[in-house]
Order: sequence, then C-alpha cells, then structure tokens
Amino acid sequence: LEPATAVVASAIPRSPYTTTPSLLRLGRTTYADRCAGCHGSGGQGDGPDARYLSPAPRDLTRGQFMFRTTESGSLPTDWDIYRTLQRGLPGTSMPAWSGLPERTIWALVAFVKSLSPRFAEEEPGVPIVVPAAPPASDASIARGRRVYARMQCGTCHGRTGRGDGPAASTLVDDDG
Repeated sequence: LEPATAVVASAIPRSPYTTTPSLLRLGRTTYADRCAGCHGSGGQGDGPDARYLSPAPRDLTRGQFMFRTTESGSLPTDWDIYRTLQRGLPGTSMPAWSGLPERTIWALVAFVKSLSPRFAEEEPGVPIVVPAAPPASDASIARGRRVYARMQCGTCHGRTGRGDGPAASTLVDDDG
C-alpha cells in the first residue's frame, strides 16, 4: 500500500502462515534477539536500552499502535504490524527488519499480538478507505489555506505546518 492510494479491505495482505506453536516460538526467539532490548522481555517498552531512546519504545502490551490503517483506538491489522516491522519507523530507533525472511516477520507479528490481551478479546479495526488525493490547483490550495486558518490548524502544526505551533509542546500521545 502506498500513500494516496485507496485502501480496500480485501486488498490488504494476510499472513500466509497459520499461527502455530512453532511460528510463535520463532517469533518469541526473534523478539528476544531483536526487540526485547528496547521493548522489554514482556513487551512493556522497558528494555535495558529503552532509557536511551527518544521517543520511548512502545508498550506492546497495551495493544495501541500509532501506525495503522484502522480507526484511532482500534487494533491494527496484521498487515499494519508487518509493514511497521518490515519498514521500521524513520526518525525513531525502530529499525527496518526488511532483511529478515518473510516468515520470520510474520512470526514476529504473531508474537507481538500475543503480548496484548486485546488481540484475544477484539478484532482488528476495519481499514479506513483513503481515496487518492485530488489534483492540486490554485483553487484547491487557496481552499486548503482557508480551512487551515478556520480550523486553527496552526495552533499545533504551526504557520508553515512544521509542528511548531504554540500548542505543540503541550500535546501528548497515548504514551504521555
């Protein structure tokens, strides 16, 4: 899935692997080798390296994921987790694990899900359909400027959209 393309739920890839004890063992072993240093052995974001990282590693036990195609507050799809593991999160300490075999990344997805009871209790959210961006024109840019001003987006995003508005320093995410 690329930015500015419509997300169609049926087009979202699913794991080609059934979650078996052997897949979870592979995920657990890979997690211990590659992830526990930051996320902690239990996934609470309290690994020995966590105190050196900004932003702090996510507490995976809460089942709250920032990068997903689903509504805020809902669980991500397996593909959302896979894509984060594969691509990493540029600008953070979360590396891309694209060099790992596909099966290993899917095993990590299964193991990460096992760290939060939410995945046993809830279904992932339905991906939000995001239509392709309309073509830019002088009229659409002017309309966007008016909406930006009317909605007071600059309060957080700043005058030029760089996240340096007067309220930006007061904002917190789910992790505080």
